[in-house]
Amino acid sequence: MKTLFSLFFISGVIVIFTFFSCSKKESSESAKNNNTALPSTARQNIVGDFISVSPKNGERIPDFFWKDGHMNETSLSAFSGKITLVNFWATWCGPCQHETPDMIEVYNAMKEKDVQFLGISADTGPSAKEDVQNFINEYKIPYAVIIDRDEALQQAFGNVRAYPTTFILGKNGTVLSQWVGLRDKDFFTTELQKYLQ
Repeated sequence: MKTLFSLFFISGVIVIFTFFSCSKKESSESAKNNNTALPSTARQNIVGDFISVSPKNGERIPDFFWKDGHMNETSLSAFSGKITLVNFWATWCGPCQHETPDMIEVYNAMKEKDVQFLGISADTGPSAKEDVQNFINEYKIPYAVIIDRDEALQQAFGNVRAYPTTFILGKNGTVLSQWVGLRDKDFFTTELQKYLQ
């Protein structure tokens, strides 16, 4: 009986993982065909370029650096003192596309609190920056977004293997919570509220 239960449980987990997240192996072709660029005057947020990762220090995520779309260098440590939601995603990932509007809604509702959001795109290839910028424009993403072309950030966060994968970091950079797969705005709000009290 225990073996049968275990088999059903494992099968259920595989089905949920299959439908609510994307693996790194999925093709980006469908997203490339669906992205439409907005006029440059409509751009409010510009994708940043990843620079480097510092060595890991205990349970904290190592500090990392990037240049924002205006070529200003910034880092994860600049978010120190705030709860930080870090979301790994890709433009070609269906669950990521579905999750993004809820993520934006939660960001807009919580941006005046001690919460910071950071999107990390796993897009690669010669058109990655353009694809991500088109995605930012299409969804009107208001928070910082950077591209992890060489997977250094995915490795720094514990070898992210599927998208979306989301982490909540404490005010000192420690991982408070993490999950893989599509979530809705109620889930994000509940998770963030736990750490704002």
